[in-house]
Amino acid sequence: APGEACFVLALAASGHGGRVFDSRRHFQSMVADFDLEPRKQHYSCMVDALARAGYLDDAMELLENMPYRPDTVDSMCFLAACRSH
Repeated sequence: APGEACFVLALAASGHGGRVFDSRRHFQSMVADFDLEPRKQHYSCMVDALARAGYLDDAMELLENMPYRPDTVDSMCFLAACRSH
């Protein structure tokens, strides 16, 4: 079974490749299929994927509701995407 690190790689790769729907599927699969609790890095990858794809409202909602405190990297990823969209 894939571990947490595999999901970080899958989320980052699909997000950087513009495949936000794959990112969402991977994120949901962590919990539903592999009983893994998403960690801060997984949420950060999802925020980045959503923002890069132009889903700025979804990215902001995730930032506001994730169970971790957003850090500078999260904010910078979001703001950089805002400049692009």
